[in-house]
Amino acid sequence: MGEIMIPPELGNRLGALAAMADESQAGESNAVFRLDEYIQCTGYFRCVHCNEASAWYFDDSFMRFLLLSMLTAAVTKYDDDSVVQIGRLQGFDGYELTCAADLEEHLLDLIEKKPSDGFLWNRLGNVYRQGGVPELATVAYERSVQVDTAQVESHAALAEFLYYAHEFESFIHHGHAALAHARFYKKCDKLSLHLIIRLLLRNLLDVSLALGKPELFLVPKDMLESVFASHGMRMPKGDLKWEERELDLDLHDPTTFSGLAEVYIGTRAPKVGQASRRRHRKSKRNRRA
Repeated sequence: MGEIMIPPELGNRLGALAAMADESQAGESNAVFRLDEYIQCTGYFRCVHCNEASAWYFDDSFMRFLLLSMLTAAVTKYDDDSVVQIGRLQGFDGYELTCAADLEEHLLDLIEKKPSDGFLWNRLGNVYRQGGVPELATVAYERSVQVDTAQVESHAALAEFLYYAHEFESFIHHGHAALAHARFYKKCDKLSLHLIIRLLLRNLLDVSLALGKPELFLVPKDMLESVFASHGMRMPKGDLKWEERELDLDLHDPTTFSGLAEVYIGTRAPKVGQASRRRHRKSKRNRRA
């Protein structure tokens, strides 16, 4: 079921639920309170016989587990390691889901009306990714960049999948595409975009050093110029200079990629240093030891 979310108002019924939590009454509590109307989960699952993902049945053991988790959450307030959390799950448009398959159907309805919307395909990919089905997520992300070559989040998600699959050529393609379009991407907030780009830069440096081709770390100038041109702009001359500098980056410290991430996002110039190349090589040897 993935992460299970319980709405805060259900906490008001904890006393009554706990009183009915013994084995003989668990089924009755399930019927009275209809927990399927409250529980939300991130997991993607469907019945192998009818393909349904609703009308859930909870057995006694699950009821006891859920009640214990809810009581624990009420006492400890916050426990990030628990599979049961107090809160609500919503889609990007405020849609309140019951499970990943529910949100999948909602997004497919939206996509049917706007099949060329790369953002909707990206959100569908996120549902599959968080739901534990990366194969479906990959298909959705690939469709996303097919209909919208500037969909930064989908390029970055594909790049991450490909990085861990050691498919480095395709990883570099999607990584460069995400970086080239990052400055013009407005579908997520700056902080989230910064974190995405920072991680991508870290992985690009890792791959470029592993392949012995440091030039792969930076996006080719012709690609950047082409993307600027597609937005009716000319690439500022100042943005071409930093490619020739040494940057003070460390594979073991993602924060060292913050300055360069901001360059790609378009907020400020990068920090530069002289010790980066030796530091990169040393870090690489340590990481592979």
